[in-house]
Amino acid sequence: MGMDLLIDCFVVVVIGGMGSLAGSIIGGLVVGEIIAVGVMVWPPMANTLIYFFMAAFLLIRPRGLFGREAFHE
Repeated sequence: MGMDLLIDCFVVVVIGGMGSLAGSIIGGLVVGEIIAVGVMVWPPMANTLIYFFMAAFLLIRPRGLFGREAFHE
């Protein structure tokens, strides 16, 4: 009941950065492009490619695209 959509939305928010609306919009566009290219190149792996991209992106930039640094006291 919407679990596939919920997981894709989670990937978009993580890539865009938690708490960033602009990051979520750009993250959604990036995820859409990855799925579209994946369908053209290798259809069985199209939806799995977003998880590989998310893992690689978080290794490079752990806060996401437009995420803010956590507040520490």
